[in-house]
Amino acid sequence: MSWVGFKKAVDRAGTTIRQKTGSVEKTVDNKYNEEERRFRNLETKAEDLYRQARGYTEAIKVMTLAQIDIAKSISEFSDGTGELSGSARRYLQAVEGLEADSKDKLGDDFEKAVLEPLGRYCSYFSEIDKSIKKRSRKLLDYDSQRAKVRKMVDKSADDRIVQTEGIANQAREIYEVINQQLLDIIPTLIDSRVDVIDPGFEAMIKAQYTFAKDAYGRLAAISQEFPPPQAQIHIDGRIDEVLSQMRSLTICSLV
Repeated sequence: MSWVGFKKAVDRAGTTIRQKTGSVEKTVDNKYNEEERRFRNLETKAEDLYRQARGYTEAIKVMTLAQIDIAKSISEFSDGTGELSGSARRYLQAVEGLEADSKDKLGDDFEKAVLEPLGRYCSYFSEIDKSIKKRSRKLLDYDSQRAKVRKMVDKSADDRIVQTEGIANQAREIYEVINQQLLDIIPTLIDSRVDVIDPGFEAMIKAQYTFAKDAYGRLAAISQEFPPPQAQIHIDGRIDEVLSQMRSLTICSLV
């Protein structure tokens, strides 16, 4: 920061303190304050949505990779023959296909249709935030100069009043330009959310539906290889019997 910039920062900090003590009047613009409140609300929600949408794709990636790990582990229980071996092999093929689909339907397509538009939209927030901070600085400058003019008037100062008034008017004009720009652009940005959120939401639903439908189809085919519900009851009973026998072993009592 240059010396001039440092001095301005110190002067503005002093103005802020004097405003809190009441020695310098603070300009209040309720119309602007309401627009900034709406902007901050939009900024928070849009950035949360962007993070959540990206987090969703990461979660799907983790899930599909976990399914592949499970399929590989199940395969290690078989000797390459029998029903378990065939089902485990087909399950591995199915989940590997899901992992590939996730890169397609919830990868590049999702990135282009959902994440990129939403990310570009969120990128505008930082630019507006810079203008908001600049407006705040210029408003402090204006309030400071206005306070100096009033102080000189109260003391019936000499021609310095004219010079100080000129500086104050210049500060007011700079502030008003930035203030009006924000009053124009913030409502426009808020209204444009519909053009980003609505199609992004539609693309998100379609991508999720396509992925889920494909996952159901792949896994439903494999589920047909396993016993129906009534047969499963018999298997569950057999498992309980085996576990009961294991509990009667001495080695189990030592655990």
